[in-house]
Amino acid sequence: MSRRFVILCHPRTGSYLLTDILNRQDGVICHEEIFKRNRVELEEQYLEKLGLARNDMEKRDADPLTYLESVYSISPDQVTGFKIFPFENEQILPRLIHDKNTRKVILVRNPVQSHISALVARESGAWTKTHHSKPEKDVRVKFLRGDFFKRLNQKRRFFERIMLVSKLEPGNPYHIIDYSELKDPTHMQRLADYLEIQSWNGDVIPKYNKQITKPYADVVENWEEALNMFALLGVNENSSFLDFMRNYNRVIYPD
Repeated sequence: MSRRFVILCHPRTGSYLLTDILNRQDGVICHEEIFKRNRVELEEQYLEKLGLARNDMEKRDADPLTYLESVYSISPDQVTGFKIFPFENEQILPRLIHDKNTRKVILVRNPVQSHISALVARESGAWTKTHHSKPEKDVRVKFLRGDFFKRLNQKRRFFERIMLVSKLEPGNPYHIIDYSELKDPTHMQRLADYLEIQSWNGDVIPKYNKQITKPYADVVENWEEALNMFALLGVNENSSFLDFMRNYNRVIYPD
C-alpha cells in the first residue's frame, strides 16, 4: 500500500509549485486538484487508467469515495497524494482530515500576499506563471477591506478546523509548510522526512514562477490605505502565515 498524503490549502498559496516540486522527486506522485469543479485534473495516463475523461466531473462526483480510492491505488508502490481546496467536496474533506492513515500537508501563505495574488489573477486572467508564460500584464487592483476580511476568516476557520482535529485525535499527523519555505532546503527536507520520501532532490527546477514580481505599491492602487489598516491590526505583508495570525489574534482578541 502506498503512503498517502493530501495537501490541504486555499487557492493562491503556491499549491501548483508544491505539487510540481513533489512530482519531480523519485518515488512520488502528487496529483493536482483532483476534485476541481470544472475538470478532472489528472494527467492523461491516469485518466486512461481510471476510464475517465477530463470533463467527467459528474461521473467522478457520483461516487467520490470510490474515485478517491482509485486515485490512490493508481500507483500502489509510490508516495501518493494530491491537493484539495476546502470548498471542493464536503464529503471527501472530512474523511481526509480525520483519516489517520493519510498524512496532511497544510500549505499556508501570508493572507495579504494570497489576496493580492488572487486580485491580480482575476484582473489579468493569468492564474499560473511558468518559464514559457508571456510577460506579466501591467494591471492595477484595489484592495477592498470587506473582501479581504471575508477571505481571511475563511482561511482562519479552515486552519482552526484542522488544528482542532489534530488536538482531539492523537496520532493524526499533519505538517505545516508556508509558501515562503517552498524553496528553502531545510524546510523542504523536513517535508520530505514527514512524507518519508527516501531520497530528496533539492536541485530540481520547478516550472512555476512567482506571478507578481513588482512591488505591491505598483500593483495595488490604494496600497498606502492598505498599509495603514495592516498597522492597526499589527500585521504586515511579509510575515509567515502563522506569525500573521498570531499578531492578528493578539490585536483582535487581547488578554
